[in-house]
Amino acid sequence: MLHTSERTTPAPAPGRAGRPGPWVSGAGAAVGGATLLTFLLAFLAHAAVEPHYYYTAAVRSMSTDWHAFWFGALDPAGTLTVDKAPGALWLQALSVRLFGFHDGALLLPQALAAAATVPVLASAVRRWKGDTAGVVAAFAFALTPVTVVLARVNIPDTLLVLFLVCAARAGHLATAGGRPRRLLVAAAWVGAAFHVKMGQAYLVLPALLLTHLCAAPGALASRVRQVAAAVGVTIAASAVWPLLVALTPAGRRPYVDGSTHDAVGEMLLHYNGLSRLGHADPVAAQVTGFLADFGGPPGPGRLVGSALGPEIGWLLPFALFSLAAGLLASRGAARTDPVRAGWLLWGGWLLVHGVVFSAAAAVHTYYTAALAPALAALCAGGAVGAVRACRDGAFTARWWAAALAGSAVWAAVLALRADGRWWHAAAAVLACGCACALVAAARSRQAERTAAPARTSARVVSGLVAAALLLGPGAWTVSASSRPLEGLTTVNPDTVPGDGLPPGAMASLHGFPPGVRLPPEAGDMNMLEPAPGVRAFVTARYDGETYHLAVPTANTASPYLRAGLSVLPMGGFTGAAPVPALARLDALTSSGELRYVMTGGFHGAMGGPAAAERARWVADHCTPVPPRLYRTPGRPSGPPGHPETLFDCAPRPQGGTG
Repeated sequence: MLHTSERTTPAPAPGRAGRPGPWVSGAGAAVGGATLLTFLLAFLAHAAVEPHYYYTAAVRSMSTDWHAFWFGALDPAGTLTVDKAPGALWLQALSVRLFGFHDGALLLPQALAAAATVPVLASAVRRWKGDTAGVVAAFAFALTPVTVVLARVNIPDTLLVLFLVCAARAGHLATAGGRPRRLLVAAAWVGAAFHVKMGQAYLVLPALLLTHLCAAPGALASRVRQVAAAVGVTIAASAVWPLLVALTPAGRRPYVDGSTHDAVGEMLLHYNGLSRLGHADPVAAQVTGFLADFGGPPGPGRLVGSALGPEIGWLLPFALFSLAAGLLASRGAARTDPVRAGWLLWGGWLLVHGVVFSAAAAVHTYYTAALAPALAALCAGGAVGAVRACRDGAFTARWWAAALAGSAVWAAVLALRADGRWWHAAAAVLACGCACALVAAARSRQAERTAAPARTSARVVSGLVAAALLLGPGAWTVSASSRPLEGLTTVNPDTVPGDGLPPGAMASLHGFPPGVRLPPEAGDMNMLEPAPGVRAFVTARYDGETYHLAVPTANTASPYLRAGLSVLPMGGFTGAAPVPALARLDALTSSGELRYVMTGGFHGAMGGPAAAERARWVADHCTPVPPRLYRTPGRPSGPPGHPETLFDCAPRPQGGTG
């Protein structure tokens, strides 16, 4: 089903594989252009982007203190961590320390990471399929919509993708290049990626390790030892931050958010691991329910559905066709054939991620960015096969041309289904025309049985193949790069214009049953901007206490933290963490470290029994502040019947407002 030249490509000698000569004329410049394009699409529109409220608050805190930096503390006092490993936030905090706290400093590391992924991916694919494939992979990755919209927001997954592509490049050198020590380098990259996105980093391991086990030179026992050593390095590299956190006495570090027992393993493996697959306790289920409205229902059609299709589904049909054709063509090759090893590596990456994302109970749309490198690599390999077949008139040319035509038609369907703008559809229709031209040329050449075509013909065929593949997603990506991402749209950045969080997700996020519909006039639910009256009230009365005030959950705390106040985010992200415990809350208020505590509001229903117990303690031990002193007229302070209520917990016999 693949052009026969695929099967007869000579395998590089083990000592020389992975060390190609200089890029052919123009190819290196093209990859550089794709790198620059990725950076520009991601960063130049940053003025139209509101950084993610939660991560931004943490980065500001981490940039002010090295203790908060290492542990990933959400607040400058180091009360509790973010509810994830802080690897990606470290780079953002360093950028803020270097350039100051502003949106450009927050978003620059993201754009640089996305741009850096392009040459690494191109280099990996080049060592597998040659210069042309490297260039196609570079542009296919750069023009994948989710790549760009994700890199425009300070969410960790952009750095995750870079680290995993570095791991894949090292793994290919180890397997196809006969350099087994490189497998340990790949394992170290996966361990580094674990500090960015935890268990999701491990989804690339089956492809890396099984490919090496199947295709690396040497005896089976030797390959097993190499794979076992790689697993050990992965575990050791992954354990650096978790182990040091676990070994630090609880009194000398922040509480680990995402756990109910101050346990880093619980946060990493359950809250951010098994719970996303549907094995959730009530606390983790709240987060899973919040995510469920974003990625669509689980099932085999999720990746091409209305939620995820416009983000990542453009090249999926052609990538799967290329994978099947490539494996079929290499069925008679030697076990160590480097071409087949590449199909196994990138195909394994795509299939494992695809299965997990399709079956998971809930996913953000931007999780699918981890599919982009494998899709780009597989399509690049397929594009090379298509060019050779269509150029030379091989009997498989019509199959390749039909696959490209199908890819272009699918792009038109996605564009019309997701947006309907005429120029999106026009680009996809033009791609269909390119694919039809390939079909006609392939049939003509097969009928003529002519000799190899001239160089110009090869360039024309290559251009048509690239156009058929990339015009549809490219038009969509360029459009998405300038789309404003403001307010709550940064919680789940995607390419399809919408109205922010779905109503069910909004209710779930704030602790209400999914059927509750919070009123439209509620705005950003006080998650993005601090309530002006509350901020002015506590700032005017601040006298050097550890905290300006305490609020329910990290969501309420984030805008105050971003504004530079020291706020105690009670209960963490879900409100369910026992922070502070009642004894600690009593000590803080008695010692004067904390005077003002807020309860209720849009997040007052979060946290279950732990949050309710804290709220009762505050009501029993503190004095309500008259609402006229801190509520802003015309600004919602909570859902009906649950307004934000400020208490004065100063240790004196009779409460007052001070």
